[in-house]
Amino acid sequence: GRPNSGKTTCLREFARRLSEDKNNIVVVVDKTCEIGGDGVVPHAAIGNARWLPVESFKKDGQVMSLQHERMREAVENQSPHVVIVDEISSLQEVEAIRTMNQRGIRIIAAVHGGSLPMLLHDPERAALAGGCHTVLLSGEEANRRKDKQKSVLMRMHEPMFGVAVEMHERARWVLHRNVRQAVDCYFKRQYIAAEELTPGQAREVVARGKFGEGFEYSDGTFPPAEDDAEGDDRDGAGGERGRM
Repeated sequence: GRPNSGKTTCLREFARRLSEDKNNIVVVVDKTCEIGGDGVVPHAAIGNARWLPVESFKKDGQVMSLQHERMREAVENQSPHVVIVDEISSLQEVEAIRTMNQRGIRIIAAVHGGSLPMLLHDPERAALAGGCHTVLLSGEEANRRKDKQKSVLMRMHEPMFGVAVEMHERARWVLHRNVRQAVDCYFKRQYIAAEELTPGQAREVVARGKFGEGFEYSDGTFPPAEDDAEGDDRDGAGGERGRM
């Protein structure tokens, strides 16, 4: 989500609720001390979660964060079931997320950005959503596309997160239950089912990828698009929902 869309508030509430289970070890890695506060003792809003504030230092006139080291420390020393992280912004932090994924730890993290597909165009954070690379298609495959392109972008690997929420406004979110499917449909400019969440209501919407712009959402129908790469194919739209 964009700044001031409520990401940190949500992370704080996740920490409180998940830590209500005494058998659930929840660790908050607090980059800017906005989740747990800047005191010696964390704010009661994070419940029973363990709190790891992150130090910073200056190097060549720039403020550098040690968040990636605290993320690894959380894994090695706290034996967590869930790690909550705010503001993933560097390659080192992305690699720390990969390490936690490989160890089977559940991760809840916030990332600045307008939409899920926008991460794919950020060199430092693209891997969170599966990354992208250029693939050369055969002549037959290219002919099946409306644009006849032989060189196309595709997802590089499995996303590090199974579920993503786009926080467009404080009172309007869009839930993607299957990040892998959503990313694939974005690159293919296909349709996929998503859920629009507003206070007290959740409704199914149809998302269509617009390359370089993200998703556009509708209640079910779109006018024909000239730039559709592979026609009016739908992945989950109006049918079975994506699985986590």
